[in-house]
Amino acid sequence: MIGSIEFWNKEAKAPLLKRNAGMFSNKLKEMAPHLKRAESWLDIALNPNNEIKQMNESNNEINCDNEYLIKLDQNIKINLVDHTDNPEIDRIFKLDAERTFSDEENRTKMISVLSTIYQEIKDYHQGLGFVVAFFLLQLTPEDTVRLALSLNRYYLPGYFKTAPFNYVRDAKVFEKLLAKRYPDAAKKIEDSACAEAFCSKWFVGLNVHVLPFPSLCKFFEILFEKGNLFLFQFGLSIVDVCREDILNAKDASQVLAILRLDEKVYHDLLEHKNFLGKEEEKPGSFFLYLVDNALDIQITQDEINDLRGVVLEEMRQQEEKRKQIESQMDFDDDEIVFSDED
Repeated sequence: MIGSIEFWNKEAKAPLLKRNAGMFSNKLKEMAPHLKRAESWLDIALNPNNEIKQMNESNNEINCDNEYLIKLDQNIKINLVDHTDNPEIDRIFKLDAERTFSDEENRTKMISVLSTIYQEIKDYHQGLGFVVAFFLLQLTPEDTVRLALSLNRYYLPGYFKTAPFNYVRDAKVFEKLLAKRYPDAAKKIEDSACAEAFCSKWFVGLNVHVLPFPSLCKFFEILFEKGNLFLFQFGLSIVDVCREDILNAKDASQVLAILRLDEKVYHDLLEHKNFLGKEEEKPGSFFLYLVDNALDIQITQDEINDLRGVVLEEMRQQEEKRKQIESQMDFDDDEIVFSDED
């Protein structure tokens, strides 16, 4: 899309471009490197290394379907569809496309991509819509399907469901990592919201609408190289860098604004004093620093797997307790004798 002047004539003020930070523009010759970079993501994602495959195997929990209906090989044609077999899902796709693009043709492309992906996932989380829209800026609809499905298969299995069990589990894992490394900030965050309420911006929406585009592209580059583990590193990096702001926040809404990197708190061109990159990258270097700093956060896959085991057992116990309470309530209802039964 960004390589077409027609796109810029119609979409320059599209909601999706709100955090563009001047990265993409109607200077079409300058867009070529961005398009090539996105193609490199696809090359990596379609050929995940053994470590990422092992992450996927250890991540193979409830709600992860390994029956792949669409072949991602770039030599095999993907047949795009324009609707699903679910009218309610079609309605949601239409609304999300309208919120994302101004032009009807681009909305139709987004709906087609989401509908095609739905054939395999058979579910939908709005975060997937964010990710698909961002990929569509730089890739064809067919390659966007390939890249999004590679995320679902190899990087974030089960995350893009309406009720994503795997995401909820990993948000709870993040909560435990946070409590271990930054207990003071963890307590302040816990008092403001549960992890499932804010981690979705990073884990499911993959920072679309959170990071300005220059740092968002760097985030995706590292995610495709490092895999799911990088999501935990990135979340901890935000707390690491923004810890003082979190501790000084006046209320829960301010804490959440910090965690989602709200542009009213951290504007898109904010610089970071410790950033050592190129001079032209200084505007917005705060966000680039967040991404770079994440790589220095020490977490191992074994640690994640161990914590997933702990969380799964806690969730099992909570579910068992819930069932016991419901069973007792049903029993108590059976014992009630109404006056007209005398």
